Amino acid sequence: AEAQPGSIKLLKHLQARGCRMGVVTRNNHSNLRESLKRCEMESFFDPECLVSRDQPPAKPSPVPLNRLLQQWGASPKDGVMVGDAIYDLQAGRAAGMATIYLDSSDHGGMDELADLRVCSWTEFLKLSNLS
Repeated sequence: AEAQPGSIKLLKHLQARGCRMGVVTRNNHSNLRESLKRCEMESFFDPECLVSRDQPPAKPSPVPLNRLLQQWGASPKDGVMVGDAIYDLQAGRAAGMATIYLDSSDHGGMDELADLRVCSWTEFLKLSNLS
């Protein structure tokens, strides 16, 4: 696991704005924690906001996203699902959330499921005037 360019800067910005952040993955919890550690991202996420396949149902079910929203006292309109795979975008749509597709290969193909498509976090930072 390796942090993608711009990802730490984005997380720092979101954290400074007081945004609640979680991770919903189809990976197991042990691998999730190790990936965050290797990417030096552990401090951005409360442990109770890390949802893995060990807590079924997994994406594309919206249940994990709904759990996080409920935990935060937020509604779907307050949340954004960011992902690089179809299950991420399907889960976000099913939960009624805005979706951002990280298309690092710039191939498209899932644009219909995304409110925004970016090829990198650096691009997202520039589009958002956060860089």
